[in-house]
Order: sequence, then structure tokens, then C-alpha cells
Amino acid sequence: MPKVKIAELIFNFQLYPRNHIEDFNVQSIARSLEAGFTIPPIIADRKTKQIVDGFNRTTAVRKLYGDFAEIDVEWRDYKSEKAMFEDAMLTNTAHGVRLNSHDMARCAIIAKQLHIDNKRLAECLHAKPEWVDKLRKRKVAEGPEGPMAVKGTLAHLAKAQNNAIEAGRDPKPFTQKQVKANEESSGMNWWFILDKAISLFEGGIVPIGHEKAIDRVKHIAELAKAWIEKAERAA
Repeated sequence: MPKVKIAELIFNFQLYPRNHIEDFNVQSIARSLEAGFTIPPIIADRKTKQIVDGFNRTTAVRKLYGDFAEIDVEWRDYKSEKAMFEDAMLTNTAHGVRLNSHDMARCAIIAKQLHIDNKRLAECLHAKPEWVDKLRKRKVAEGPEGPMAVKGTLAHLAKAQNNAIEAGRDPKPFTQKQVKANEESSGMNWWFILDKAISLFEGGIVPIGHEKAIDRVKHIAELAKAWIEKAERAA
């Protein structure tokens, strides 16, 4: 298996099927390397040196040993970025940390840009085309700077946008605050998060007198008051 210095490889995040590198997985791989275990070779394009599969493994090796460390590479010859991204989706779906629905929404956006049809996208994600159609409606929305992958917490807003489009109306793009909320969200449903907040207070878990708790609870109270007033006006 040929080896190559990490400094010679290209991380092209425009063709990365995930929304971000998995820190937990990188740390897990690094622990294995430190313990003397080997990792599978990464996959890269021979001509451009772009990594197709193995962002986490390459990041873990670089974290431990630096840019000039060597890593095992399986070179493949791709005819286009379209073929490269299709293989990236296939390999990330088949092993390692599986793509979640948020990642798959990102894949749907990139696939459209690369003119990958819905049937082929579904094959690469190991899903049915009908499921991919539903994914687009729930998890792909229009943001201030174009299409964006939406987490489950804000999925109802994406669905509202797509319903407006189907009805022939202009969709209301996400605001910058909603984009930030999407980035910081855990991905759980909004009502689930509210239920957990209620449990914190009902269970007496939020410490009384803690400076950070006081500031946050006051902020929540102000936001809740404004929301209730708005809801009452809309009723």
C-alpha cells in the first residue's frame, strides 16, 4: 500500500459529504493509533490528491504526528468531481460513522450542484428515491446565502418553506439568527428541548444563586415573555 505525506493531500470540503469533521471520531482514531493499532488506508484521487474517504483518519494522524507524517492511501482515478462525490457518499454510507440525515441533506445540496439525479443520489445514500424526496422537503431550506442543510430542530421551518414553494408562493429565507440557531442546535425536536428545560426546573437541577444560571434564566424569561405576547396577538 503506497504512503503519502499528509501535506501533499487536499481537503476539499466542497466535496465532503458531512457537515463537519467528527471530533469524537478523530479522538477515537488518535487513541487507537497511540495504542499501536493500524487504520485502513484512505481513498484519494490520484491526479488531484483530493481526499475522497478518510477525512477523520487523516485529521487524526496529522493531529498526532504533523503535516509531514505519512498515511496509507488507496489511489483511485476519477473522471470528474461528480464521480468523486458519488464515491465519497458511497464510502461514507458503507462504513465508519454513518451519515446522519443532516449530512444527507448536505449531500442532496451538493448533488444538485453537480447534476447528480435523484435516483443516483438515493443509490449513493443507500435509500429509496421517495425517502430522498422527503429528506429534501424536511432538511433542505433556503438561507441568506443559498440552500442550507437543516437540523431536525428547525425542520418545521424548512417544511414551511417547501410548502410555500409548492403552493406557488415565495419562500421566506432563514434569517442569520436562524442560521446560527441551526448551527448550534443539537438536532432534537424543538418541543423535546423545551420539555428538557422544563425538567431541569421542575427537578431543581438549575442551581440557585449561580451567576451563569441567573443570567441565562433571566434571558429565557425575557424571550418567553416576548413570545407569549406575540402568540396572544396572533390568536
